[in-house]
Amino acid sequence: IFKCLHILTPIYKKYIDLTDKSFESRLRYAQFLFYAKDYTTLEQEATALASVSKDDPKAPVVLRMRGYSAYENKNYPQSLQYMKDFFASIKDTSRIVGSDYLYLGKAYLQSGNNDLAVENLVKAVQKDSSNVEALAEIAKSYYDAKDYEKAMSTYELVNKYNANGKGSLYNYYYHGLASYFFYAKGYNAKTNPSKDILVKADSSFATLAKLSPTTIDAYLWRARVNYFKDSETAPQGIYIPYYQQYLDSAEVQVDKQTPAVKKNMVEAYSNIYLSLKQ
Repeated sequence: IFKCLHILTPIYKKYIDLTDKSFESRLRYAQFLFYAKDYTTLEQEATALASVSKDDPKAPVVLRMRGYSAYENKNYPQSLQYMKDFFASIKDTSRIVGSDYLYLGKAYLQSGNNDLAVENLVKAVQKDSSNVEALAEIAKSYYDAKDYEKAMSTYELVNKYNANGKGSLYNYYYHGLASYFFYAKGYNAKTNPSKDILVKADSSFATLAKLSPTTIDAYLWRARVNYFKDSETAPQGIYIPYYQQYLDSAEVQVDKQTPAVKKNMVEAYSNIYLSLKQ
């Protein structure tokens, strides 16, 4: 459909040139450009409209399109300013839609202000759950930067609003990893982190295993999480069933000669063996 709109763009432009070129007509043309994803032309048209629409009741719509198109054209500082101006111009907040928060949040992200990016992207997701991918991107950026605490808390929001949607398997996986590594970091630093963190990690890996039983690493990570959860003074071996699940699954689902799988199987067998000696 977008390809068809792109083909129609010059036809629409010719039509506008032949009409009265009123503000309303040009505004409709600008909106058409947005849906056609012709952001370069849109930014030019919105800029032209801004010079003649300052007192028009629909002037905020022009600001919105300037913010959207500037972002898509990688003019991030301008996009952030336009989106700020847009929000400042809105008196009736019911006119704010999810994509407004989405572009403001993404513009803040490009400026390096991750906290305000998350704040606005959460609002975008609350308005429209399809915006959750942008929030997941921030969570992954925190994870890649090894800021596991922020990755964990951001993935919690992602999973809250996207329990079973696109990318949810990855989101559960990385939430579990971020929680595990955050706990391990605190444990090694002897800061006495709460085991509630491990409960949440275990829950994410359990959900991953339920939704995708062939993702056998979910069992391995449940084992590692439950190893930490187990009592240090009176260990119960609560992690052993998950190591066994990993081994059973590896037997039938993967190439056991793969170096990573061989290493993980050695880990599982070793821990099961050591638990039997206790």
